Amino acid sequence: MVNRTVEDIGEEGIIEDIKRRFTSSIPLGIGDDTALIESVERHYIVLTIDSFREDIHFKWDYFEPEDVGWKAVAVSLSDVAAMGGDPEYLLLSLGIPGGTNYRIIQSILTGIGEINKIHNMALIGGNVSRSSNGFTIDSVVIGRVERGKEIRREGAQCGDLIYVTGRPGSSAIGLTLLRQGISTNNIGQEFIRCHRRPYPRIREGKILSTYGIATSMIDISDGLIKDLHHICITNRVSASIDTNAIPCPPVSTELAYLLPSEPIGYALYGGEDYELLFTARNADREKLENLCQQEGLIATCIGEIIPGEEGKIIDKASGKVLPVKGYNHFSYS
Repeated sequence: MVNRTVEDIGEEGIIEDIKRRFTSSIPLGIGDDTALIESVERHYIVLTIDSFREDIHFKWDYFEPEDVGWKAVAVSLSDVAAMGGDPEYLLLSLGIPGGTNYRIIQSILTGIGEINKIHNMALIGGNVSRSSNGFTIDSVVIGRVERGKEIRREGAQCGDLIYVTGRPGSSAIGLTLLRQGISTNNIGQEFIRCHRRPYPRIREGKILSTYGIATSMIDISDGLIKDLHHICITNRVSASIDTNAIPCPPVSTELAYLLPSEPIGYALYGGEDYELLFTARNADREKLENLCQQEGLIATCIGEIIPGEEGKIIDKASGKVLPVKGYNHFSYS
């Protein structure tokens, strides 16, 4: 067998190999945003885990310690939001480099406490150890969702409409500004906040779950196109999107001058927005729009699911197939 590196296999290839090796009889396991476990009540237990690593997910040059604590938990909460779940408990594992000033730890815990309080979660345990390769926070969020109300990646059908919450691309613009050293004036501060302190769409996910209106859903962590591709591949369909309908981040003329790409590029391929990307039946469009108005849920229709098992994503205006690219832990291109 030819020796291959993790770069050769890729992030998705590694996940697929794990799925093949470890099977289970739970309702939903590896491959979706969270796992679902049977509960004695009318609910599934919702479980998810994420790692937040120095120099991979954050750099101290760009983050305050409170932001690190907030975002480390927010990424796991977003997975629960994508299932329509309600978070209840948090487990943490901290890997701390020797010699770290304890004030940094206290500030990280402050950020964790702030987001925990908003979502009324209880911290119930975890682990602390020394790290020889930067700071690491592993977060496990445990929650629940009413059985039959969970929103999986699977469920989209041809003819379903595609929606996205918020304005995807804002976080990627914020990261671009931070990399350019723009963090101490008023230019783009809201975008920087979106990158440092994303707000997981727990409320929006629960609304969609309660009303049973979403046929599939995923959170945007790797980029809108890449995460839409995940939904398409899962359901053996393709998608047509109207790039003119995508709610791009509002970029001022002054800010546009500083950015190397147009806002639409960030909206399509920028990750770490943690907005929700979901599908709904065309017949439910009026119901969904009324629900959005009633609940103050901001969601924009950007396309529809079409036939095609290849998972292609087609630009409706040009008819061209959009490249599927986004964040990949084992790609350096």
